[in-house]
Amino acid sequence: MRSLLCLLLFFVGMTTVRAETLEFGNVMEQTQWHLERGTFTCGLVQTIADYGRAELVQRGDGRLGFSVHARPGLYEGQMTRVALVTAPWQSPAQPRVLTMSQGAVGLPVKLDSEAARQVMLGFQGGRFTEFSYPADSQPSIRVFISSLGFRAALGKLQKCVSALPSAKFSDYAKTEVHFASGSYRLGKAGREHIERLAGYLKTYGGVKLIIAVGNTDNVGFATFNYRLGERRARSVADFLRAQGVGVPIEVISHGESRPADLNSTAVGRAHNRRVTITLER
Repeated sequence: MRSLLCLLLFFVGMTTVRAETLEFGNVMEQTQWHLERGTFTCGLVQTIADYGRAELVQRGDGRLGFSVHARPGLYEGQMTRVALVTAPWQSPAQPRVLTMSQGAVGLPVKLDSEAARQVMLGFQGGRFTEFSYPADSQPSIRVFISSLGFRAALGKLQKCVSALPSAKFSDYAKTEVHFASGSYRLGKAGREHIERLAGYLKTYGGVKLIIAVGNTDNVGFATFNYRLGERRARSVADFLRAQGVGVPIEVISHGESRPADLNSTAVGRAHNRRVTITLER
């Protein structure tokens, strides 16, 4: 009963102005961790009442990330203090400052892998995580991310991570997508290949340049095929950018000059109508 009373007192007045601070957090019955699975990551998400959400994300190789996403107008790129604080039912102690971090307007505040690991360990020990920052147009803001239910949710996260697919660089260093005769439009299979590649690039990074090389069969004139190869490569580059890939992309056309197979058969011509996507680190 005493623990519950302390928790209620801790959160009374959340999302209201107290002196010069605006505070956000969840009461006990609101606190939930939801498991979300991506192609290469698993994550635990806590919605923060009236503020936004917090995400703890783990890749298949074990690397952690932690981020806090604010609703529009509540975060404008300020330098943010990230600290572990005692839960209301724990003995009071000084906050343990983990790091100072800064995002951009409209983007989440993200922590590096080591700070994210410290946040996870803090949650396991029952401590809350506090994000705090000044605001010019409103009171200073403090956001509390609760550890309630985290231990149970962590087991689900670990099970999810253990089932993630392999993500070796060698598996994605070179990808091919193929096209219909005379076309530079991506088909369903091609889009799926590129979506998977984009997921890898956004999750793991480390790539400095993407080279997209367009090729054709020998049907039609060589000058037409050169332009067609370029359009194919550009359609791949445009689709990668539409998926949120920010790595520089170099577009090249070889037209019909570098066949991968014989042009004398339908199967060979199909192999030659391709874009090869190469990643450079």
